Amino acid sequence: MYLVQHKTNQSYFSMRLSQFKVNDSYQINKFTEEVELMSACRHASISPLKGFFLPNEQDETAAILTDYMNVGTVKNYIDQCAQYNLSIQGQNNNIQANSIYQNNSIYNTFHKMKIILGIAVGMMYLHSKNIIFADLRPENIFLNDQAESKIFNFSNAKTLSHSDDCINDPMEFSQYTAPEVLSGQCYDLKIDVYAFALISFEILIGKIAFSQNPTEYFNKICNGERPAFPPTFPLMLKTLFERCWDSNPLNRPKFNEIVYVLSNREAFIQVCSIPTGAYATNDNQSSEKEFEEYSLYLTQLLTDKEESNKLSLFSLQSKLIQQNQDISKVNSQFSNFRREIAKTRENLLNELALLRNEKIETQKMFTDTIKKQSEMINQLLEQNHKLSEELKLFKAESNPQSHKRNSSFDDTVVEDSPLVNFYSRSDSKSSFTLSNDDEEYKYASLPGISPQFNFVPSNMRQRTSGLANPQIQPRRSSEFNMKSLPPEGMVFQKQTSQPFIQLGIAENERKNDIFRGILDKLNNDYQHNLINSKIVFITGTSFSESDQNNLRNIVNYNWNSFWRSAPMNSPYIQIMLNYQAITITAYSLRVCGCDDQNVMLKSWVLEGSNNPNNPHCWVEIDTRINCPQLCEKHEALFKTKNTTGVFRCIRLRQTNFLNSNPVGFALTNIEFYGQVKKL
Repeated sequence: MYLVQHKTNQSYFSMRLSQFKVNDSYQINKFTEEVELMSACRHASISPLKGFFLPNEQDETAAILTDYMNVGTVKNYIDQCAQYNLSIQGQNNNIQANSIYQNNSIYNTFHKMKIILGIAVGMMYLHSKNIIFADLRPENIFLNDQAESKIFNFSNAKTLSHSDDCINDPMEFSQYTAPEVLSGQCYDLKIDVYAFALISFEILIGKIAFSQNPTEYFNKICNGERPAFPPTFPLMLKTLFERCWDSNPLNRPKFNEIVYVLSNREAFIQVCSIPTGAYATNDNQSSEKEFEEYSLYLTQLLTDKEESNKLSLFSLQSKLIQQNQDISKVNSQFSNFRREIAKTRENLLNELALLRNEKIETQKMFTDTIKKQSEMINQLLEQNHKLSEELKLFKAESNPQSHKRNSSFDDTVVEDSPLVNFYSRSDSKSSFTLSNDDEEYKYASLPGISPQFNFVPSNMRQRTSGLANPQIQPRRSSEFNMKSLPPEGMVFQKQTSQPFIQLGIAENERKNDIFRGILDKLNNDYQHNLINSKIVFITGTSFSESDQNNLRNIVNYNWNSFWRSAPMNSPYIQIMLNYQAITITAYSLRVCGCDDQNVMLKSWVLEGSNNPNNPHCWVEIDTRINCPQLCEKHEALFKTKNTTGVFRCIRLRQTNFLNSNPVGFALTNIEFYGQVKKL
């Protein structure tokens, strides 16, 4: 490339020379096609043809003249940016170099975007005429000091019959050659898109992307390797370039889409606010003004009304596609919401049906129990009446005078009868207080009824609560029998022929007895290996990694430290039984080694579920608000308010009714009492 001056008007031109013989018809035809193609392309981003001459017998030189651009080529521009980067990295105080780059605004990010936009619009113009440039590289793009770029050197350009045609003509390789050309495949307009992405990337970072020898470079490109983006590279342009240099040409966008992305205000602001090259301006206040100038330059480039209409149409299509995607996303979210509602409704209906069945069974149970009690009372009254008649007859026979005086029933005599006193509520044997030596038993029914009857409902006789006293051996084995002393704060009535317990108040019980329930029994059965045996899974909102590891100690009743939850709203600890389901009638909590009253549980809810992943399937078992027991004694036993549900998963969740700044809670052990059902 040479700089020449017109002799008459002193104008400057750029001249590209070619050497071939006058009788070389192939080269002459190729040169002529290039001249015709350049003369047919009239666009602000295409370097115009100013003149040409062919070789003759005396001079085998052919030349093409175009406008002179005072900055040179984009290759010169990138090299200058790279030199400035090296001076900065070497901490070389090159005042002259700094002044050149900082005083000349062509090296700031705004003008880099302007250069890239000019190249993209020029290529969009060529592709609209089905022209493959086929040799797009920095050396073939002129640049002036106004950051206006012009494409020249159409020596390898080819015109297609249709935009989707594919050709396989040989061409010269460069580091901007697309991988399908390097691998010998046919190619189309998309090879220019690949080259554009690499050139634009180099303009923004201010250096050549690849500097290896051609063979090594070509192998990397064919294997899918691409330049690495700096950490601060703008996201929208990163996404665009990755699409442009995709190995599959079908995935690369067209230039009208590229121009649309480059004209986007958000993309422009991203680039101008993040340093990406040798010198970048980050003045956000000037970004809006620069974008107005940038948009005006784009309008000037789109002088062809057809091109402008195509870009506007593509913009509308892009917006319509985005709206359709948003609508599809909303429809999908709404469908998911409807499915969740339907699933929740189904679960609620199932739970309601279960509650109705339980209600019917309970009513039937109580009806049968009352009926049996009534029958037994009638039998007892009948026996009492017979005994009274026999006693009256016996007295009459032993005292004829009394018999003669009064042959009817004598109330006075009956009141003196020991049998009548046995069934009377005023008798000492019918009292609720029994001596230690008394062999009779108490019942949950009327205290004056003979002990050979048990009024515990038949469907409850096969169960033994987790609170059962091991010192009283039931005559019938239960499904789950705890081998422990009664928990603190609990006492039982004496055992009858069927296992039946009643809660009461006891004194002087052993302190640790409140942690000998269901989980302790499972611990013993599985040799204190509940977690590793996957019998029990414990999760929770732990405060730290150490607390996460301490979750397994919640069922270790010899542990003297504590687990702490994260300071958040509604922190929880959750226990999942893998092979059992339980009905909880009572539970105990303990906190050891923690003196911080702020993390003591005061308000909480105990919940159960058989589908813990569904937030609508949790059932409240017990609730405490401002409960002081754990603050005072650090351990306590609590009776549950809901004793009907059977659950695999139990969750203890803190509630912050009076605390707007949650601090979490501490816990050492938890234990459950009730009935167990094997799955």
